[in-house]
Amino acid sequence: MRLSDEELAAAAAECEECTGWLEHCHAECCRDFTFAVSPSSEVEYEDGTVRVVASVSDDVRRYLELHGAVVDGVHITVPSEAVTATRGRLVVRMRCHALLDDDLCALHDGRQPLCCSEFTRSSAQSGKWVVPPNCRFAFAPQGSQSAEGERSGS
Repeated sequence: MRLSDEELAAAAAECEECTGWLEHCHAECCRDFTFAVSPSSEVEYEDGTVRVVASVSDDVRRYLELHGAVVDGVHITVPSEAVTATRGRLVVRMRCHALLDDDLCALHDGRQPLCCSEFTRSSAQSGKWVVPPNCRFAFAPQGSQSAEGERSGS
C-alpha cells in the first residue's frame, strides 16, 4: 500500500540517511539521470546514440561514467534506447554500475562521487539537480533536522 504524501513527509522528516528511504524510492537516482535541455542545447542523435554537449565537473563525469555514459571532453554519449525526451529534459535510464541488487551502493564506504554522497535538501533545491519523484527530499519538510546538511548516500 502506498503511503499518502502526508505520511511520506512525516517519514522523510524522521529519515536520517538515504539508505533508510530505499523502500520508498528504490534508488531512483541510481537508475537514471537527467539533462536539462533548451532550444540552444547541442544534442545530436546519430547511429543509435544521443550525444549531449555539456561541460561537467570531474565528479559529475565520474557519476555519468558509473551509469555507463561515455564522456569525452564536453561530449556525453548514451545509447538512444535509454533516452526519453520530455519538455526541457532528456531522461536517461541507465543503472549505476555500483548499485547492488538490494538498492545499496557498492561504493557507500566513501568512494561515491560527491554528487551522491553530499546530496542534501539544499543541493536538491538548488535547481542544479533534478530530484527524482520519490526522493526523500521531495517529501521532507523544509528545515527538518534530518534533511538539512547531512551526508547522504545512494
